[in-house]
Amino acid sequence: MLKKTEKKKQLSYRGNQRTLLRRPNAVDEHVGRRIHMRRRLLGWDQKKLAQKLGISFQQLQKYEQGINRLSASRLWDMSMVLGVSVNFFFEDMNEQTNGTFLSLEDIRDDDEWIMNKNETMELVEGYYRIPNRDTARRIFTMINLLAELNVMEVKDVDTQNPAFC
Repeated sequence: MLKKTEKKKQLSYRGNQRTLLRRPNAVDEHVGRRIHMRRRLLGWDQKKLAQKLGISFQQLQKYEQGINRLSASRLWDMSMVLGVSVNFFFEDMNEQTNGTFLSLEDIRDDDEWIMNKNETMELVEGYYRIPNRDTARRIFTMINLLAELNVMEVKDVDTQNPAFC
């Protein structure tokens, strides 16, 4: 027998019909994460994207959390507004999940997942704010070289060196 509080958590009311709460579908969660990631990369808040789509920001929140499914036409609209193909929302699904799906809750709790780190999003957002794309590519190359060399701390970077400017 469930306690009253446990029963409340498991039951949801739609109209007069009582239904069990269900976890969002793993595909819907993945699509929602991709929407969230692209929106952040564009530097948009939920309100701005919602306005461009003609929906409420609460509806967008539900899409990003995988709670509500996107219809085919809404997915198309989303891809047009975000400037990506529809395929973008399904990329990395198999590789990322290895045939199994992590729930959004599991990913949010995973401190090791790189997209959960604020500095990841700040780094990507900063990279795309660099107006000179040649400079951005050089910075990208420098970061990759430092990572390959396993350099943990860079001191006395020569900012006058044209290779880094």
